[in-house]
Amino acid sequence: MTEHFTLTLKAPAHGGYCTTNLPDGKVALIRGGLPGEIVAVEISEDRRRYAIGEVVEVHRASADRQESIWPEATREGIGGADLAHVSPGGQSAWKEAVLTNTLARIGSRDLAAATLAVRRPLVRASDTIALPAAMHREGCTGGCAGSRTRFRTTADDDGNPAMYRLGSKDLVGIAKFPLAVCKLAHAFAHRDDHPRRGEYTHGITATGQVWDAPAGAGLALRETVRVQGRNYHYQLDSDSFWQAHYAAPMLLANEVVSKARESTRVLELYAGVGLFTVPLASELGSNGLIRSFEVGYRAVGHARTNVNALDGERAQAQVRRARIDAALLTRELADLRPDVVIADPPRQGMGARATRALAAAKVPRIILVSCDVAAMARDLEVLRNAGYRIAHMQPFDLFDYTHHLEVVTVAEYQPTP
Repeated sequence: MTEHFTLTLKAPAHGGYCTTNLPDGKVALIRGGLPGEIVAVEISEDRRRYAIGEVVEVHRASADRQESIWPEATREGIGGADLAHVSPGGQSAWKEAVLTNTLARIGSRDLAAATLAVRRPLVRASDTIALPAAMHREGCTGGCAGSRTRFRTTADDDGNPAMYRLGSKDLVGIAKFPLAVCKLAHAFAHRDDHPRRGEYTHGITATGQVWDAPAGAGLALRETVRVQGRNYHYQLDSDSFWQAHYAAPMLLANEVVSKARESTRVLELYAGVGLFTVPLASELGSNGLIRSFEVGYRAVGHARTNVNALDGERAQAQVRRARIDAALLTRELADLRPDVVIADPPRQGMGARATRALAAAKVPRIILVSCDVAAMARDLEVLRNAGYRIAHMQPFDLFDYTHHLEVVTVAEYQPTP
């Protein structure tokens, strides 16, 4: 039986929830609210340690509440727009608070304190870099709120684009995707053809090429990213991983390269199509060596092509395919003896065993690019306990209207006196 309560919401939590307590004291995680609001909630899941619910009515709204930029997603519970009701400034404050809380709760209070001492203010990509002209739609009069250059849909039984309801296998048909950049959002909303069954990818490149393709089609694409004052070109395909915010590749590549450019021997993990590998090979020069590892065959092929296309002097770049685990790290760290390790793992992070292997090698500097703050907290706590100090932390908001956050952290080994 579904239960309803009127509650005051408390702090934001990882995953796009606000915390509160039910009348009996049980912790509840509530979607669709903001800290300090008084709301009517519906409890959808009552678990042993906590409950999960949704806001059904707002009695006292936060000053950061706004009209959802995608009401259909909010109403239907489609994932990927969990903060669509939160103002841009409110999203930044939300993510800063969740970052601090997660570092203390998943890592430790000492870790949270160490990161706060060196943490830079959050950079909201959409406020930092203007939408490129190539991604504007001709004749657009403004008002486009989207920033994404990539998204996926799944065809429903009628062959129409759809997305899954959060936490379920239920498909919800969508006629528009307002989170996309202007030109892509318009093209998607006015598409004439209907897809066959299966998954579809939709996107736009930095040059303004709009495309959609069935998953697995591997449509050839080219991207350009400006790093340290130079344009770098990338070959990839429609199934390759590429940062979805239009400004993300440039912001992340500049941040990472600026922290590794004085190195001579670099070990790179989860290299993808070479977003960092390519400018690093150029920045390190002919005396440098970069050894990059990636799991996917096609991504490795693209990364090799992208490095080999570099003009002028460049570092020796060895791009290899391998499963990235503790055994690989132990072997490669002993052989290469890098002065910097760059890791850009998936949402689950490096993991305890791989991170311990990394820490045991006492690499002077580790640059960790994290897309999940809980996984990042676990990995950083392992490094901190192994003698590493947090030297730099830069959070980036690259996921407008969602709870997701990207963080670049530099950890440096400090030998025990």
